[in-house]
Amino acid sequence: MITVLRFWAQVRALPVAQATAVAQAASRSEAAGGGGTGTLAIATRADTTTITDVEQSGGFHPADHAPVFLMLGVILTGLGGAMSVTHPLTANPPVNILFGEPCLWLGVLLLGAGLHLSRSQHLSAGAIKAASPVVFGVGLILAFCAAAIARFELIGAAPVEEPITGLLHAYPVVENTFFVLLYALSAAGALAFPWLLSRAGDLAWTIMKWSWSIAGLGFLIFSALNFYTHIGMMVNLTRPDAAFRF
Repeated sequence: MITVLRFWAQVRALPVAQATAVAQAASRSEAAGGGGTGTLAIATRADTTTITDVEQSGGFHPADHAPVFLMLGVILTGLGGAMSVTHPLTANPPVNILFGEPCLWLGVLLLGAGLHLSRSQHLSAGAIKAASPVVFGVGLILAFCAAAIARFELIGAAPVEEPITGLLHAYPVVENTFFVLLYALSAAGALAFPWLLSRAGDLAWTIMKWSWSIAGLGFLIFSALNFYTHIGMMVNLTRPDAAFRF
């Protein structure tokens, strides 16, 4: 989420002109042979707007994000796919659905975005519009996941053997509420995505920026922390007679 936000923030920072100004910029670029350090050529077609860095010398170029999208897409698709088709992976099967299948959706979307940017070398408004219904659908999935977590208390508390988070073992509402908020915020950003290129684009961007920034930071910290807490839990489980290490 944070990677996508950084990408779109840089896109929005580009000096995109409106109708007549775009035509003038394109004409000047053609007349100059595409010259000028750091010049942006902005060309319009019937159904798309493409932004291309002519010189590709410094500054932002959409295709630069393709490797990052592809790497993250491979990880999310691989792990999300494994969790989706291997059922159940834990003693709490609904959690596999909550974690695995949204990850698979998001991973495939990132793979598609990475492939588009690597092949076309520019950002296409047509591609964004084409992907919008899928992103909106993922937003609905995340919203109903948040509702399921809240209604059925699916996450619960971490085992007492788990360091740090296990200290809240007697308070399952804390971790459950944490995930409700993460999924709800993630859903809000995805549901706002289709309106990025509309007249409500500024409002959609504000919703995406804040919801995905908070949710992305939350997922990042929690996921990184799991490398410590899950390793610690495995160690504690092998030492049932010893004092737990937190």
